[in-house]
Amino acid sequence: MSCRKYGWAIILLLYSCSGVKFLSENELFYKGATLTIVDRDNSVDHRFMLQDLKKMMEPKANETIFGMRPAVWFYGAMGEPKKKGVRRFIQNTIGSSPVLYDRSIPSRTVRLLENRLFNSGYFDARVGYDIKEKKKDIVVHYQVELGEPFIFNQIHFPADTTILGREIRSTSSSSLLKKGKIYNLQLLKDERERNNQHLKNKGFYYFNPEFIQYDIDSTSGNHMLEVWMRLKDELPISSLKSYLIDSVVVFSNYTVEKDSVIRSTQAVMTDDITYLDPGKKFRHSILAPLIFIHPRQTYALDDHNLTLKRVSELNTFKFINIRFQNSDSSSNRLNSQIYLTPLPTRSLRFEMEAYSKSNNFVGPGISFDFQNRNKWRGAELLSATLSGGFETQITGRNRAVNSYEVGLDLDVTIPRLVPRIPVKTSPVSEIPKTKIQISNRLLRRSGFYRIHKTGVNFGYKWNENKKKFHQLKLVDVNYAFLGSSTDEFDLLLENNPSLQQSFADQLIIGGSYSFTLSTQANKYKNDFLYFNGNLDLAGNTLQLFNGALSSNNESQKEVLGLPYAQYIRGDIDFRYLRNITETNVIASRLIVGLGVPYGNSDQLPFIKQFFIGGSNSIRAFPARGLGPGSFQSIGDTTLFVDQSGDIKLEANLEYRAKIYGVFRGAVFLDAGNVWLVNNDPNRPGGTFKLGNLWSELGIGTGVGLRLDFSYFVFRFDWAFPLKKSYLEKNNGWVIDEIDFLSKKWRQDNLIFNIAIGYPF
Repeated sequence: MSCRKYGWAIILLLYSCSGVKFLSENELFYKGATLTIVDRDNSVDHRFMLQDLKKMMEPKANETIFGMRPAVWFYGAMGEPKKKGVRRFIQNTIGSSPVLYDRSIPSRTVRLLENRLFNSGYFDARVGYDIKEKKKDIVVHYQVELGEPFIFNQIHFPADTTILGREIRSTSSSSLLKKGKIYNLQLLKDERERNNQHLKNKGFYYFNPEFIQYDIDSTSGNHMLEVWMRLKDELPISSLKSYLIDSVVVFSNYTVEKDSVIRSTQAVMTDDITYLDPGKKFRHSILAPLIFIHPRQTYALDDHNLTLKRVSELNTFKFINIRFQNSDSSSNRLNSQIYLTPLPTRSLRFEMEAYSKSNNFVGPGISFDFQNRNKWRGAELLSATLSGGFETQITGRNRAVNSYEVGLDLDVTIPRLVPRIPVKTSPVSEIPKTKIQISNRLLRRSGFYRIHKTGVNFGYKWNENKKKFHQLKLVDVNYAFLGSSTDEFDLLLENNPSLQQSFADQLIIGGSYSFTLSTQANKYKNDFLYFNGNLDLAGNTLQLFNGALSSNNESQKEVLGLPYAQYIRGDIDFRYLRNITETNVIASRLIVGLGVPYGNSDQLPFIKQFFIGGSNSIRAFPARGLGPGSFQSIGDTTLFVDQSGDIKLEANLEYRAKIYGVFRGAVFLDAGNVWLVNNDPNRPGGTFKLGNLWSELGIGTGVGLRLDFSYFVFRFDWAFPLKKSYLEKNNGWVIDEIDFLSKKWRQDNLIFNIAIGYPF
């Protein structure tokens, strides 16, 4: 076929997928709109205003890719299917109805934009537009002339002598309305809500933010505004009173069906709060610290909301309702009833999942999870999980390696600290929790070994505020032993004493602390910062009591006949994501880790060592296929088990962009390696030396395709190395060897990663 024929074929494909053939003669596609802001003051940054205005421009055009509208084509190609069936499913999921141009769109959009600009302080703003028609597409171009914004100049607070007026004036220094700020309708609403919250915290339960009104004068000139805040005329008498709490009754096992049979004779009073729980489902001492509404105290909205928040954090109640009624004993008192409807105590859940790991292993898994939400009448969560899974490594040089894992986990979560210790919290934080975990797992790697792992840990989890999270494991015990192994694996251990020691039966007793800082909760920022730091200590306490516990006087100390590990291990994970636009993101990550064995250990236990490479790390190298240092392993089996280190450095940079629909694209650059603290004759070049840091970095790059369904992400990454840490030639750089047309180069260098979720 000639090039001309290829060209006509491509044109025909583009035309058929554009969806034009499904339009009638007078119908036109609405291809979207552009928006330009014209401002005499070019020094003002209008990016946020531009984003806000663009969100108001409706309708949203059909997505296109290379001029095609695949979703529209699928919609039209399915014709008029029945209410159910494959064609209807394709039309509603893959397809999308064509967005057609309507003559009312520009005028309607102009009104919306001018109204939003007026509410943002640009009273004289004008919006014009022009229409561009090309073939069967129409694009509307809007131009916004802002003009001068109107500015708050004088702010007057209520001058009346009522108690409400005095309370509002008392907080004027904290007002959101400041001289010099640009007028904004939302700011006026927020200020009204701020005063409403202040008054409700002073006991004015029946006050309403609508009772506050504004008078605004714009006639003073120079685009200056004078604002008078005042109270609405003829307010209800109830809104003028500050109320005290008269009584508090908690229905801790409330259902609508039992409402009429709950009698006061079944009541129990603790700290002036009455509890009605005929079935004695919950201990009153558990609920008492979570209730901040108390008799003889002034009603406060903050106490009301904090009670709702704290009780909901127990994750035990299906419904939580707090009602207030006027008391019969006094005209300025309220009775409070707290109705708590529990969730079902026991539940059984079955899950099937597909997962991927950083070592390029993917596979299916199943789990059975039994939960008891109130095991000991204290809202404790008891969870028992039986899980199993099969994994196979689908990329890299070890594709024949399979893995089977079966585990039984028992978790207890107690919604308080046991024993109680002081931790820093705030009203926005969650209830501190005590966590007890017992796990037993069996891992079998075909052709290599079978490992049994048992762990017990006890500790606490709490968040200081919305950004800061803490986890402290006071006791963390792990015991792993090699149940069985193949002759091939035994020979590998025999030839590598360092590896043999890391797989030896070993007891790990210690503790750990983890701190996380995350700004993701701030939805108004264009960037996202994440930091996680971990410190893991093992064997310190045992060394102090070794004389009393040890049965071995040799250099290798033991507890109950088992050698125990001693090490200090720490790592940090720092991530920064920057939203360039709504669909374009730059993501970066830096990982630094260090583990130092000492005393009873010459190296870190295998399960505590650092690894690098794989689908969530340096994607141009197989999992555990890089390092340590300039060392290069020979043979697939060595690669599989021996590429680990005591020091880790990794950096990643990724640009993510939307392609079409659920399809996302990415370009990335990864760099890093692992190193040893102590010299290992079996891995020459693996010891960390600062002067060799740059030369021993592995660097890779590649492109990715992602299917982002919001709740689920499939990820496909193609990566290849730019620099190999184990090569001396050109200091490891292999850019000049890149040849995508060479089959041998692709086999030796191109790595295809399949994963679930974003790498970071």
